[in-house]
Amino acid sequence: MKEDFAFYNELAEKYPETEIVYATLLGKGKLEFFKRLLSTLHGSLLDVGCNNYVYERFWNGDYVGVDIARKLLLSGNRNGVWATVYSLPFKDKCFDYVLFTEVLEHLWHRVEALNEIRRVLKDDGEVLGSVPSNVNTGPNNIAKSHALEKWGVKYYPYLHGSLQPSDIKKLASQSAFRIVDIKYISLNNQYLFFRLKKA
Repeated sequence: MKEDFAFYNELAEKYPETEIVYATLLGKGKLEFFKRLLSTLHGSLLDVGCNNYVYERFWNGDYVGVDIARKLLLSGNRNGVWATVYSLPFKDKCFDYVLFTEVLEHLWHRVEALNEIRRVLKDDGEVLGSVPSNVNTGPNNIAKSHALEKWGVKYYPYLHGSLQPSDIKKLASQSAFRIVDIKYISLNNQYLFFRLKKA
């Protein structure tokens, strides 16, 4: 099973994610963490699952945003690339960094996605990622809540998992990455940050 374009287009169009997610204490903390991190780096950055380009303003260098939701990419006269993480329209080894925040938990084929990211990453490049890490939710949790309907989003049983350090270590090994750093970056260990390089 692959992710549903129609669902994510509707979600991007109707659900005010930035106002909701980044208005919380957890969201603000995660945003501040990536602001500090990205401001210390330079080069070319591919933001996979860029949403509304929330991290672009922190990057000093060439920035390319990719998302599955085409309607979101076209908002605000931005130049995003409409693509799925399983088939990135870029040549091999062309990015210094790949930003991969809050995407992995929604993917049915995580190793396939990481393999594609590995393809477009330079040999000395790095993946900078984060995932929810709620111990009460498994990695393959199907969202059963109809909470999105209050914004007019039709219910769809999408994948909304939660990954632990052991899950990230396994996925890294399966996709020929090595872990440079892995740590919790929020209160109550709700978000897990990971930094990967090619093995």
